[in-house]
Amino acid sequence: MSIPIPAAEVIFNEIIGSLNDLMNNNEIDEISRARLLRSLIDKAADLKRIDIAKGLSAMGSIASVQNDIKAMHRYHKMSLQHKTDSLLLFNYATSMAVCGDSEDALSYAKVACDLEPSNPEMLDFIIGLACEVGETKTFLRYASEWEKLKEKPHELYTKYLAAVNEINELSDFCLVSSESSLAEVWDSPEEDEAWAHLQ
Repeated sequence: MSIPIPAAEVIFNEIIGSLNDLMNNNEIDEISRARLLRSLIDKAADLKRIDIAKGLSAMGSIASVQNDIKAMHRYHKMSLQHKTDSLLLFNYATSMAVCGDSEDALSYAKVACDLEPSNPEMLDFIIGLACEVGETKTFLRYASEWEKLKEKPHELYTKYLAAVNEINELSDFCLVSSESSLAEVWDSPEEDEAWAHLQ
């Protein structure tokens, strides 16, 4: 027997899903986009009457898609004043990432993931952001968590290992090449002549 999902969570997930679809749809015209956002704002307002924290968080997500950074922060912060949980923190993190604030997004996502460490969506998000902002320690930590959870390496970690391996091979090649080049220089008559002047 499955446990029914609360109505507020269903509505919240529908809003977030619609926003994700909208962001991935490059062919939508401006009028259709505006209508969809208006309907999502109405839906989020209805959600606020059922669950104020989720409703405000949904409003913050809508503001992020509209690139209204001040409103995005305001709604998410009000949401977290009503309730602080991993879902709301993670939603704030994704909104910040949409607005281009990857470093703060990563900080919030890490807090959310610490509250819900077995969430693959959060782990995937953190791994991608850590890679984007160049936080290698964070990247390796959460890639390790991903591998424990999924029993296979994350795609970005596999690419990371391939890049490290390529760099090591290139380094070895350069070292071998430079040693042979130096040996040729130091064994030349010019080198003998240079040393003769120094003695």
